[in-house]
Amino acid sequence: MSIRLKLALILTLGIAGAAAAAGAVFLHLERESLRQAEEEKVRLVLDSVRRMAEEAALGKDPLMLLDYLAFLKKDRPEIQHCRVELGGRWQDVGAVPAEPAGGMVARAVPIPGGSAEVRFSSEVLSRREAAALAATVRLVARARPLRGEVRTIRQFDEGFTRLWERAGPAFAGAVRRDAKYLNWRFIQAPHVRYSVAALYRDGEAAGYAAYRHVQEPRGRATRLIDFFADPHDDEGVLSLLRFVDREAQAADSDKIRVFATHAGFRKLLRKSGYYPWRSGMEFVARINAVPVDAAFYGSAEGWHITAGDSDQDH
Repeated sequence: MSIRLKLALILTLGIAGAAAAAGAVFLHLERESLRQAEEEKVRLVLDSVRRMAEEAALGKDPLMLLDYLAFLKKDRPEIQHCRVELGGRWQDVGAVPAEPAGGMVARAVPIPGGSAEVRFSSEVLSRREAAALAATVRLVARARPLRGEVRTIRQFDEGFTRLWERAGPAFAGAVRRDAKYLNWRFIQAPHVRYSVAALYRDGEAAGYAAYRHVQEPRGRATRLIDFFADPHDDEGVLSLLRFVDREAQAADSDKIRVFATHAGFRKLLRKSGYYPWRSGMEFVARINAVPVDAAFYGSAEGWHITAGDSDQDH
């Protein structure tokens, strides 16, 4: 074997070793990041319990907290059991389950007049973390990873009309959200000022969120008035929701309020830490422009209706 060939072999092995080491470091850092993300999700759940307990105390209605904890058990597979201590006595929310495989992690939340305890399944948390790590590895391995940029804008250009033409047909029903309408509704509105965050990929509009911060009787809130993206673009919608979340934190908001009917968007909202709450808004629709059958009105899960489609925000 010639010296040149030996040097080439050594160099190749060195590059392969460096790549393997870099990959190992990346996986370690990504795993730590995912653990922190899972811990943040747990923290958000506990924080929502605390906020609900405070609202229940203000309303002198402890059933509000118990109903919310029952909803959490049903909606989140990682939550095995909840209980509340009020006046020195513990009250279980539902039947006490058997210890799951892998055990449980109990987290306590101080609440007015007592404490709440939420027990998480260690196995579900670990399985979710492993699935997220596998998804990250698949994403990195793709030839063209998904890219996107979210920034605030003061004008909707024709790229948003093209976005509507691409994504609009995916909805069973929705207001036509072209650039002309969006500028009229959210930029030129004389009675209120909205902030608009836009998602771009390769210079082309891929989504937007319109929101504003308000002072309510029980604290400061951020209202996500309208948002839009392709309903199959989970990462794009989640990017917009994360941006609004950071904006709400910067504005010192206690909560983010949003009204949405589309089943896919509601699923992503729950994934981002939102939970259902009673709404005073009622959705009524009648289509006269084109003929539709009775089944069209059977469900709003395919419709994209938000607070921006109403006159309730003023």
